[in-house]
Amino acid sequence: MSKWSRHTTKELPGDPYLPTLCQTNQDQYTSNNRGKAKILAKRFFPGVGQADLQDTSNQIYPPPLNISYMISVKEIKDTI
Repeated sequence: MSKWSRHTTKELPGDPYLPTLCQTNQDQYTSNNRGKAKILAKRFFPGVGQADLQDTSNQIYPPPLNISYMISVKEIKDTI
């Protein structure tokens, strides 16, 4: 692996290429980057959905913790 990684190619890497895309089988393929970006964004980020909160209505939660906001000199020294 080390020997393989030391060899360099004389060719420069080409521009990245993304093949033509379409939203559905009935749509035409698009080759421009703006159209491709819209298709990919719609596929990977489909939009806002609603969460099903029905299973959270009967939950029993423990009482909240009482945390003192007073900091003693000893706590500061121990931390430092």
